[in-house]
Amino acid sequence: MKVCVGKYAYLWDGAEPLEPGDRVLLPENWLSRTINGPGPFEDTVTSIGSDYDGPISRIIAKVGHDPG
Repeated sequence: MKVCVGKYAYLWDGAEPLEPGDRVLLPENWLSRTINGPGPFEDTVTSIGSDYDGPISRIIAKVGHDPG
């Protein structure tokens, strides 16, 4: 399933479905390395689904849910 985290699309193939507000662990990329330092980083799912059709990274894990 594709989900949006901020303005970027990621793939999720975990057993538990994701929903907006879920915190996820994402793989390092060139921008996250600059902002957060090396290694995976956490961010929040903003929406389910995406029409993006290019290269896409996979979410590493669900780590929680932001109360909202």
